Amino acid sequence: MSVFRFGYLACALLVPALVCAAPTARVIVKFKANSSLLTEQGGAAQAQSVSLLASTGLARVQRLGAKAGVPLRDGRAIGPRMHVAQALGMSAQALATHLARQSDVEYAVVDEWRYPSVVPNDPLYAASSTPPNPPGIAAGQWYLRAPNDTTPAAINAEEAWDLTNGSASVAVAVLDSGVRSDHEDLQPSKF
Repeated sequence: MSVFRFGYLACALLVPALVCAAPTARVIVKFKANSSLLTEQGGAAQAQSVSLLASTGLARVQRLGAKAGVPLRDGRAIGPRMHVAQALGMSAQALATHLARQSDVEYAVVDEWRYPSVVPNDPLYAASSTPPNPPGIAAGQWYLRAPNDTTPAAINAEEAWDLTNGSASVAVAVLDSGVRSDHEDLQPSKF
């Protein structure tokens, strides 16, 4: 019974600290080419080695934080003028917006995962994003896009293509009320 009470007490003391921990905002900041924060002396920015960028990255980010009124940390260099910056107690979007307003910053964006998306190279795919189309404009393949208020019947094929691109040994045809046998995709040379 005493083990249970100890475990309960430990959870009661630790869980609030974990749940109530301040969020960590993480953004990518690119300094303007003429920013005085790029050099320790405030002179002209010069090409720097990777090791020098790593050692000065934190100092640059901390100086930017002092100027912006937000304590920043990390400073890992991504490039000669790009660094990762972190702050506690605010959202990443709020931090990016605040830092983007600074005169030394070219841009600041939320550091987030990006995923590649498979899009076909079919010239008809991008002809038009949503119906109805103006007269004389090709309709495109709107039905393959993600559904929205205008095209609720779209099938979101791009998301499926991210999972698999199929196989050259499988042929699929969707037949509607008719077939255009002269269509280039149905020519014998395709099979």
